[in-house]
Amino acid sequence: MLPKDRTTGQEEQPLKLRSLAIGDLGGLTEELTGDDRAFWSRVLLATARDRWLRRLLPGQQPVPLLFGAWRNGVMQGMVMALPDNSSGSCWSLYKLCLAEPLPRQSRRTVALALVRHVIAVAPKARCWFTRCWGTDSLRLPLLREAGFQPLLQQSIWQLNPAATANWPRTTTAPAGYRRRLWERSQAPALLHLENATTPTQLRHLLGNSSNDLGRATMGGVLLESPRGELAAALRLVRHHPRLPPQLSILVHPGHEHLYGPP
Repeated sequence: MLPKDRTTGQEEQPLKLRSLAIGDLGGLTEELTGDDRAFWSRVLLATARDRWLRRLLPGQQPVPLLFGAWRNGVMQGMVMALPDNSSGSCWSLYKLCLAEPLPRQSRRTVALALVRHVIAVAPKARCWFTRCWGTDSLRLPLLREAGFQPLLQQSIWQLNPAATANWPRTTTAPAGYRRRLWERSQAPALLHLENATTPTQLRHLLGNSSNDLGRATMGGVLLESPRGELAAALRLVRHHPRLPPQLSILVHPGHEHLYGPP
Protein backbone atom coordinates (compact mmCIF):
# COMPACT_ATOMS: atom_id res chain seq x y z
CA MET A 1 0.00 0.00 0.00
CA LEU A 2 1.23 3.48 -0.86
CA PRO A 3 1.07 6.05 1.98
CA LYS A 4 -1.79 8.51 1.79
CA ASP A 5 -1.44 12.27 1.49
CA ARG A 6 -2.75 13.72 4.76
CA THR A 7 -4.26 16.75 3.01
CA THR A 8 -6.14 14.95 0.21
CA GLY A 9 -6.56 11.42 1.55
CA GLN A 10 -5.31 10.06 -1.78
CA GLU A 11 -2.54 7.52 -2.15
CA GLU A 12 0.82 9.30 -2.38
CA GLN A 13 2.72 8.45 -5.55
CA PRO A 14 6.53 8.02 -5.62
CA LEU A 15 8.59 11.14 -6.25
CA LYS A 16 9.40 11.62 -9.95
CA LEU A 17 12.52 13.51 -11.02
CA ARG A 18 13.18 14.75 -14.55
CA SER A 19 14.81 17.57 -16.47
CA LEU A 20 12.76 20.76 -16.77
CA ALA A 21 11.38 21.55 -20.22
CA ILE A 22 9.73 24.59 -21.81
CA GLY A 23 6.35 23.01 -21.11
CA ASP A 24 7.03 23.36 -17.37
CA LEU A 25 7.01 27.16 -17.50
CA GLY A 26 3.39 27.18 -16.33
CA GLY A 27 4.34 25.26 -13.21
CA LEU A 28 6.79 27.94 -12.01
CA THR A 29 4.41 29.35 -9.43
CA GLU A 30 5.15 32.01 -6.83
CA GLU A 31 4.77 29.37 -4.09
CA LEU A 32 7.69 27.52 -5.67
CA THR A 33 9.99 30.26 -6.98
CA GLY A 34 9.12 33.26 -4.79
CA ASP A 35 10.43 36.42 -6.45
CA ASP A 36 12.65 34.43 -8.87
CA ARG A 37 9.98 33.34 -11.36
CA ALA A 38 11.24 35.62 -14.16
CA PHE A 39 14.81 34.48 -13.52
CA TRP A 40 13.92 30.77 -13.67
CA SER A 41 11.92 31.36 -16.85
CA ARG A 42 14.86 33.10 -18.59
CA VAL A 43 17.35 30.39 -17.63
CA LEU A 44 14.95 27.61 -18.64
CA LEU A 45 14.33 29.13 -22.08
CA ALA A 46 18.03 29.81 -22.66
CA THR A 47 19.01 26.30 -21.53
CA ALA A 48 16.49 24.67 -23.88
CA ARG A 49 18.01 26.65 -26.77
CA ASP A 50 21.60 25.94 -25.72
CA ARG A 51 20.98 22.19 -25.55
CA TRP A 52 20.27 22.22 -29.28
CA LEU A 53 23.27 24.44 -29.99
CA ARG A 54 25.60 22.07 -28.10
CA ARG A 55 24.54 19.27 -30.44
CA LEU A 56 25.70 21.37 -33.39
CA LEU A 57 28.73 22.88 -31.64
CA PRO A 58 30.23 20.27 -29.28
CA GLY A 59 33.12 21.14 -27.01
CA GLN A 60 31.50 24.27 -25.56
CA GLN A 61 30.89 24.89 -21.85
CA PRO A 62 28.13 22.58 -20.53
CA VAL A 63 24.63 24.02 -20.21
CA PRO A 64 23.00 24.45 -16.78
CA LEU A 65 21.25 21.44 -15.30
CA LEU A 66 17.62 22.11 -14.31
CA PHE A 67 15.59 19.37 -12.63
CA GLY A 68 12.17 19.24 -11.02
CA ALA A 69 10.50 16.87 -8.58
CA TRP A 70 6.83 15.90 -8.94
CA ARG A 71 4.48 13.96 -6.70
CA ASN A 72 0.86 13.27 -7.63
CA GLY A 73 1.34 15.52 -10.66
CA VAL A 74 2.35 18.55 -8.58
CA MET A 75 5.82 20.08 -8.76
CA GLN A 76 7.31 20.09 -5.27
CA GLY A 77 10.82 21.34 -5.90
CA MET A 78 13.48 22.41 -8.42
CA VAL A 79 17.25 22.53 -8.52
CA MET A 80 19.62 24.51 -10.74
CA ALA A 81 23.28 23.54 -11.19
CA LEU A 82 25.83 25.60 -13.13
CA PRO A 83 29.30 24.71 -14.45
CA ASP A 84 32.08 26.67 -12.73
CA ASN A 85 34.64 26.25 -15.51
CA SER A 86 34.74 25.62 -19.23
CA SER A 87 35.73 21.96 -18.89
CA GLY A 88 32.70 21.10 -16.77
CA SER A 89 34.86 19.43 -14.12
CA CYS A 90 33.52 21.72 -11.38
CA TRP A 91 29.85 22.54 -10.73
CA SER A 92 27.83 24.64 -8.30
CA LEU A 93 24.42 24.07 -6.80
CA TYR A 94 23.10 27.54 -7.58
CA LYS A 95 19.40 27.35 -6.69
CA LEU A 96 17.21 24.97 -4.73
CA CYS A 97 13.51 25.83 -4.54
CA LEU A 98 10.90 23.93 -2.54
CA ALA A 99 7.13 24.36 -2.50
CA GLU A 100 6.09 26.37 0.55
CA PRO A 101 3.07 24.29 1.72
CA LEU A 102 5.18 21.13 2.12
CA PRO A 103 5.76 19.93 5.69
CA ARG A 104 9.37 20.04 6.89
CA GLN A 105 10.07 16.31 6.49
CA SER A 106 8.68 16.28 2.95
CA ARG A 107 10.79 19.34 2.07
CA ARG A 108 13.88 17.53 3.31
CA THR A 109 13.04 14.40 1.30
CA VAL A 110 12.43 16.36 -1.91
CA ALA A 111 15.54 18.53 -1.47
CA LEU A 112 17.85 15.58 -0.80
CA ALA A 113 16.47 13.66 -3.80
CA LEU A 114 17.05 16.65 -6.11
CA VAL A 115 20.59 17.30 -4.86
CA ARG A 116 21.64 13.67 -5.16
CA HIS A 117 20.06 13.34 -8.60
CA VAL A 118 21.70 16.40 -10.16
CA ILE A 119 25.10 15.34 -8.77
CA ALA A 120 24.66 11.86 -10.20
CA VAL A 121 23.83 12.99 -13.73
CA ALA A 122 26.30 15.89 -14.15
CA PRO A 123 28.72 15.04 -16.98
CA LYS A 124 32.45 15.03 -16.16
CA ALA A 125 31.88 16.53 -12.69
CA ARG A 126 34.77 15.96 -10.29
CA CYS A 127 33.76 18.39 -7.55
CA TRP A 128 30.74 20.38 -6.39
CA PHE A 129 30.32 23.67 -4.53
CA THR A 130 27.40 25.53 -3.04
CA ARG A 131 26.73 28.42 -0.70
CA CYS A 132 24.37 28.37 2.24
CA TRP A 133 23.45 30.70 5.07
CA GLY A 134 25.08 29.58 8.32
CA THR A 135 21.68 29.89 10.01
CA ASP A 136 19.75 27.71 7.53
CA SER A 137 18.55 24.80 9.69
CA LEU A 138 17.12 22.90 6.69
CA ARG A 139 19.86 23.14 4.06
CA LEU A 140 22.95 22.82 6.28
CA PRO A 141 22.10 19.30 7.58
CA LEU A 142 20.86 18.34 4.11
CA LEU A 143 24.13 19.36 2.44
CA ARG A 144 26.16 17.47 5.03
CA GLU A 145 24.03 14.38 4.44
CA ALA A 146 24.62 14.72 0.69
CA GLY A 147 28.39 14.71 1.31
CA PHE A 148 29.27 18.43 1.29
CA GLN A 149 31.90 19.69 3.72
CA PRO A 150 32.46 23.33 4.75
CA LEU A 151 35.50 24.89 3.05
CA LEU A 152 35.20 28.63 3.57
CA GLN A 153 33.20 31.07 5.71
CA GLN A 154 32.31 34.39 4.12
CA SER A 155 30.67 37.60 5.25
CA ILE A 156 28.08 39.45 3.20
CA TRP A 157 28.18 43.26 3.24
CA GLN A 158 25.36 45.56 2.21
CA LEU A 159 25.99 49.09 0.94
CA ASN A 160 23.26 51.71 1.17
CA PRO A 161 23.36 53.69 -2.11
CA ALA A 162 22.42 56.84 -0.20
CA ALA A 163 25.72 56.61 1.68
CA THR A 164 27.64 57.09 -1.58
CA ALA A 165 25.96 60.41 -2.50
CA ASN A 166 28.92 62.50 -1.31
CA TRP A 167 31.65 60.22 -2.61
CA PRO A 168 34.06 61.84 -5.09
CA ARG A 169 33.32 60.89 -8.69
CA THR A 170 37.00 60.55 -9.56
CA THR A 171 39.78 59.25 -7.34
CA THR A 172 43.48 58.74 -7.74
CA ALA A 173 45.27 55.44 -7.22
CA PRO A 174 47.13 54.96 -3.90
CA ALA A 175 50.69 56.27 -3.90
CA GLY A 176 53.02 53.97 -5.81
CA TYR A 177 50.20 52.07 -7.55
CA ARG A 178 48.83 52.43 -11.05
CA ARG A 179 45.16 52.08 -11.91
CA ARG A 180 44.22 50.24 -15.10
CA LEU A 181 40.93 49.39 -16.76
CA TRP A 182 40.18 45.74 -17.45
CA GLU A 183 41.23 44.21 -20.76
CA ARG A 184 41.10 40.56 -21.81
CA SER A 185 44.89 40.56 -22.24
CA GLN A 186 45.20 40.92 -18.44
CA ALA A 187 43.51 37.57 -17.77
CA PRO A 188 46.77 35.69 -16.97
CA ALA A 189 47.75 38.35 -14.41
CA LEU A 190 44.23 38.22 -12.95
CA LEU A 191 44.49 34.43 -12.63
CA HIS A 192 47.76 34.86 -10.69
CA LEU A 193 45.99 37.29 -8.32
CA GLU A 194 43.00 34.99 -7.84
CA ASN A 195 45.27 32.03 -7.11
CA ALA A 196 47.09 34.08 -4.47
CA THR A 197 43.79 34.88 -2.71
CA THR A 198 42.22 31.39 -2.94
CA PRO A 199 42.91 28.56 -0.46
CA THR A 200 45.12 25.89 -2.03
CA GLN A 201 42.56 23.09 -1.77
CA LEU A 202 39.83 25.23 -3.28
CA ARG A 203 42.15 26.44 -6.07
CA HIS A 204 43.00 22.89 -7.14
CA LEU A 205 39.35 21.85 -7.11
CA LEU A 206 38.17 24.80 -9.19
CA GLY A 207 40.82 24.37 -11.86
CA ASN A 208 40.10 27.80 -13.37
CA SER A 209 42.07 28.98 -16.38
CA SER A 210 42.79 32.50 -17.61
CA ASN A 211 40.24 31.87 -20.37
CA ASP A 212 37.58 31.11 -17.74
CA LEU A 213 38.31 34.37 -15.92
CA GLY A 214 38.43 36.39 -19.13
CA ARG A 215 35.08 35.06 -20.30
CA ALA A 216 33.36 35.67 -16.94
CA THR A 217 34.73 39.20 -16.41
CA MET A 218 32.55 41.95 -17.89
CA GLY A 219 34.69 44.87 -16.80
CA GLY A 220 36.53 46.33 -13.85
CA VAL A 221 39.42 48.29 -12.42
CA LEU A 222 42.82 46.83 -11.55
CA LEU A 223 45.58 48.15 -9.31
CA GLU A 224 49.13 47.45 -10.41
CA SER A 225 51.89 47.47 -7.78
CA PRO A 226 55.24 49.24 -8.20
CA ARG A 227 56.73 45.85 -9.12
CA GLY A 228 54.30 45.49 -12.03
CA GLU A 229 52.12 42.73 -10.52
CA LEU A 230 48.39 43.01 -9.85
CA ALA A 231 47.79 44.01 -6.24
CA ALA A 232 43.99 44.29 -6.33
CA ALA A 233 41.06 43.98 -8.70
CA LEU A 234 37.47 45.14 -8.64
CA ARG A 235 35.49 43.51 -11.41
CA LEU A 236 31.98 42.72 -12.62
CA VAL A 237 31.59 38.96 -12.99
CA ARG A 238 28.88 37.04 -14.84
CA HIS A 239 29.25 33.27 -14.55
CA HIS A 240 26.43 32.57 -17.01
CA PRO A 241 24.79 34.80 -19.67
CA ARG A 242 21.41 34.59 -17.89
CA LEU A 243 22.72 35.24 -14.37
CA PRO A 244 22.89 38.72 -12.84
CA PRO A 245 26.44 40.16 -12.61
CA GLN A 246 28.25 40.16 -9.29
CA LEU A 247 30.87 42.52 -7.91
CA SER A 248 34.11 40.75 -7.01
CA ILE A 249 36.95 42.33 -5.00
CA LEU A 250 40.36 40.64 -4.83
CA VAL A 251 43.30 41.97 -2.80
CA HIS A 252 46.67 40.23 -2.81
CA PRO A 253 47.73 39.08 0.70
CA GLY A 254 50.87 41.17 0.38
CA HIS A 255 48.85 44.36 -0.20
CA GLU A 256 46.08 44.08 2.41
CA HIS A 257 46.77 47.63 3.61
CA LEU A 258 44.73 48.68 0.55
CA TYR A 259 41.61 47.74 2.50
CA GLY A 260 42.22 50.82 4.63
CA PRO A 261 41.69 51.18 8.38
CA PRO A 262 39.16 48.79 9.99
